[in-house]
Amino acid sequence: MNNLKIYSYNGIYLGQHISEFYSTLIPENIFFQGMSIFYVFQKDSKLPLKRKNNTICDKNIIAFLKIDIGCMKVVSIQILNGNKEYIFLDSIKIGTVIDKDLKNILELELEDYEGWNPPEYYSKKHKELYLSFNSNFDNGMETITEISFSLNAFNLID
Repeated sequence: MNNLKIYSYNGIYLGQHISEFYSTLIPENIFFQGMSIFYVFQKDSKLPLKRKNNTICDKNIIAFLKIDIGCMKVVSIQILNGNKEYIFLDSIKIGTVIDKDLKNILELELEDYEGWNPPEYYSKKHKELYLSFNSNFDNGMETITEISFSLNAFNLID
């Protein structure tokens, strides 16, 4: 799982066991839902996290982790629109234009797209995981609004 270290946020990477980073987490930002543990990162960690009916409704959130309770490993990392500083693979970040070069480098394919929601891409180059980009059309250009890394379910067995 060392090859998954490039898929990381704030020093925590896909496939990492929670015991390796649990002491660095803020307890108020940990949530349990179903068979998963979620951890929320905020722009300003000094502000209290806003919740409503056990749902997070806070514009201060910039990323979150999903940890599977069964294996206690990080199975998903999602970088949200408010996190403009995050850079993936030295050049890809929120606001990056999805053009032919980016599509070729990452071998991006369009998800089943019906035209109702903004298109979602996944990378054929990174088959060991699900790498996706949500995008938005702004001034005629398609830009990245979210970056998500998720382990393929079969890799959890390793």
